[in-house]
Amino acid sequence: MDSNNTRAKYFRVNKERNEDDTPPDNEIRITTRGTASRYVARAGVLFLEKNLNQITLKAAGKAISTLCIAVDVIRRRIKGLHQINYLKHTTIVDEFEPREEGLDQIKIEKKISVLEIKLTREVTEEEKENAGYQSPLPEDQVEEMTLQNIRRGGGGSYYRRGGRGQRGGRRQDNRRGQMRGRYSDRGGQRYSDRRGRGSRNRDEREFSRGRRPSRR
Repeated sequence: MDSNNTRAKYFRVNKERNEDDTPPDNEIRITTRGTASRYVARAGVLFLEKNLNQITLKAAGKAISTLCIAVDVIRRRIKGLHQINYLKHTTIVDEFEPREEGLDQIKIEKKISVLEIKLTREVTEEEKENAGYQSPLPEDQVEEMTLQNIRRGGGGSYYRRGGRGQRGGRRQDNRRGQMRGRYSDRGGQRYSDRRGRGSRNRDEREFSRGRRPSRR
């Protein structure tokens, strides 16, 4: 109760974006709001349309998982990409102003991880000696796609299956994360599950009591 009352007495100060913090053309910044397919399509534009030799993708905190998925798909769609990983840390400061008089301003510092991944067609000997270096994937593990296909479907079959090695099972909308349906164990056929298990159990109880099941 005390912590809830304390939070109600303060509001978070929104920081203005620094105009000088605009990323360069070959840099992609990953956030928790974007989807992996969106960043895959952006990387496809930089490599295949603008013919860049290298790009850098950056993410912090919870967005790191999206970064890893996007990079994995990019390397399986474009041949000959070397990968160099750089793990860093940064400190962010959240400021809270009081809603009532007599209270002091509060500043909370957080130390979060930052992952920076460089994808390049050309690599130096120094970069090869880096602990985070990964050589290009074998050609038989790369399914090249045109820029049009990458824009249309991002990772292609990767997203339709929900990731590598995940055929069937639950399927989710990448944009909303909502359940669209389920697959049965026989032949992967989809069946409707809109009403949910709770509704079916409730209908069974009403039927056992001699009542007519509700219709939704």
